[in-house]
Formats: sequence, C-alpha cells, structure tokens
Amino acid sequence: MLTKDEKKNQEKEEYDIDISFVSSPFRLKDTNSEKIKQIKIDSYCMNMEIFDGNFNFINLKKLSLKNNNINDISILTNFDFSNLEKINLNSNHLDDKMIDKINKIKAPNLKSLNLSFNYFTDYKLFKSIEHFENLEIFKMESNPFNENVNINEITDEYNFLSMKNLYLFNGIFCNETIGLLAKFKFRNLQLLNLSGNNIKSLKFLDNLNFVNEQNETLVEEGIPLEEIYLNDGDIEKDELIHFKKFKNLKRIELNNNNIKDLDDLNYIHQLLKPILKANNKKCIVIVNGNIIEFN
Repeated sequence: MLTKDEKKNQEKEEYDIDISFVSSPFRLKDTNSEKIKQIKIDSYCMNMEIFDGNFNFINLKKLSLKNNNINDISILTNFDFSNLEKINLNSNHLDDKMIDKINKIKAPNLKSLNLSFNYFTDYKLFKSIEHFENLEIFKMESNPFNENVNINEITDEYNFLSMKNLYLFNGIFCNETIGLLAKFKFRNLQLLNLSGNNIKSLKFLDNLNFVNEQNETLVEEGIPLEEIYLNDGDIEKDELIHFKKFKNLKRIELNNNNIKDLDDLNYIHQLLKPILKANNKKCIVIVNGNIIEFN
C-alpha cells in the first residue's frame, strides 16, 4: 500500500506524450513507458515502428494515432493494454486486413474506439470489436462498406451489451444492409447515430434487440435509447410510426429527409404525440431546423 507522499511522487512521474504536427524524429524507446498515461501522435505521418521495442504500457489510458496514414497496426497486438480506455485511429489507411489484428488487441477495459475515415468494407469488423466487453463508445464514420452484401447470409450475432453511444454514419449502411442491426444485442444503448446512410425505411427499428441482465428481451419502458439521429436520408413522414417501441426518447433528428412542408410537420406532431407523450419525459424532434416539442 502506497503512502500519500508516495502516491503524489508517482503521479508526478507519470506523464503524457503529445507530438502532434511535429516533423522531427521521435524515439518512443527513449521514454519510461510504464509511466505514460496518454500517447497522442496525431498528424505525424508516423511509422508504426515507433512502437518497436520492449514497452510496458500498463498505465496507458489513452492512445491517439489519428491522421497518420497508418495501414498496419499489427505491432499493437504485442502489448498488454490492461488499463487502456480510449483508442483513436481515425483518418488512417486501415482496411479489412486489419480486422483480425483489432480482434487481437489486448485492451479488456477499453471504453472508446474510433475507426472513422478508414477503408473497411467487411461487416466482420463488428465481430472483431465484440471482445472489448466494456466498450461504451464506438465511432465508425465514412468507411466504404460493401452495399452488395446479402445480410441474410451473415450468421454472426454481435453482443454490445456495454455500448452506450454508437456512431455508424455516412456510408456504413444502405437500405439493403441496415437490417444487419437486428443482429446486434444491446443493453445500455442511449445514443444511435445513423445519419448519412441514405436510409428510406425505418422498419429496422422494430427489430432492434435490447436485453436485460438475464438476457431477456426488454419491454418498451425498459429500452434505454434516448437519442437517435437519422439526418441526411430518404425518410418519409409515415415511417416515423416505427419509433413506437422507444418510450424513453429525448431527441430525434430528421434533418434533410423527404419531409418537406408544414403539413408534414403537423402530421409528424399528430403521429408522434401519443407515442412520446406517454413517456412523461420531454422530447424534441428536429426536422429541417424546425423543433417540435413534446412535454
């Protein structure tokens, strides 16, 4: 057991590495790796050989390597990231060859993962992140997923029981593949962002799967979803009936869809009123900048 003075001295020794936008060579092996709490190497155009060494990242909490043209993260599988909570690999050149490598990253306490703006096309990626059992935030924006895949041929199911905020927008799904979400199992999901997927039908919402700790399907009042973003799609007003199972919604965004005029807004108000009024909670629906409030 450390004394108060020993704890203070230890905290002083811990430090962060931030070499973003630095062009001069950096040698990670010159550092005392077990004291590092955060590594931020953004926009460095780095080579992953920077991690080539016998490092101890036992205290590392955050790892950000965004915008580096990285195409291979194999070396990250060599380390024990027992306390790592956040990985940001946004805006690199990662593709399907890295799916297996992601599955082998040892980060049992990971809470946040960002793989946006890469080159993944295979939905097997979702299976590879399932082993992060404490993952609460997953961001996957603007990856060129295969729109021609037959989701009925995908036999995998995906357990995301700790997931709270899920961002799958701008080209992750299309009308033919959005049904894949029915294979996801949630318990704590509060925010779902599916904007920019050109979705037309909201029928997939009926099949979202929420379970309790006994793995039993949650009844409507128990579903924790509070925010859903469906901007920039092809949704028409009649599709909004599919919100009926979500009794705890606080925010719905439907900007830039096939909802055009005041008559549509009045229709939406009448359609959603009996659904959202039953919540006994305040909810707002935003359509093309117009705010409809339900109290």
